[in-house]
Amino acid sequence: MPADVKEARRLNQVELERVMNKYLYMSMRRLERKKEDSRTRGIDRIVIGIILKGTKGNVPCLNILAERLVGKVKTEIEVTRPNQKPIEETLGDMSDEELEAYYRKLEEKARSGSR
Repeated sequence: MPADVKEARRLNQVELERVMNKYLYMSMRRLERKKEDSRTRGIDRIVIGIILKGTKGNVPCLNILAERLVGKVKTEIEVTRPNQKPIEETLGDMSDEELEAYYRKLEEKARSGSR
């Protein structure tokens, strides 16, 4: 990606975060007035709209605010086999022949559509 595009994205992100922080602590009445004001910039109207919808329980809007200001929450999933060991340990304990047989079995299940 060209350096100028990276810089523009960084500036846009910084500006969006600045605008979000500007409106997050305003009263609902003040946000409504600001949203209706014809002099309010587009970016400000978008952010105000997201905040207003989020305060009414719109989860996707709340997610936008949280992810932009705090960052995405990472979800870790640990998959275990019947022996209750994590997959990495189980696969690490298998011989090459066992791994090949396990892989073939997975391929067959994938082709047949079964789980």
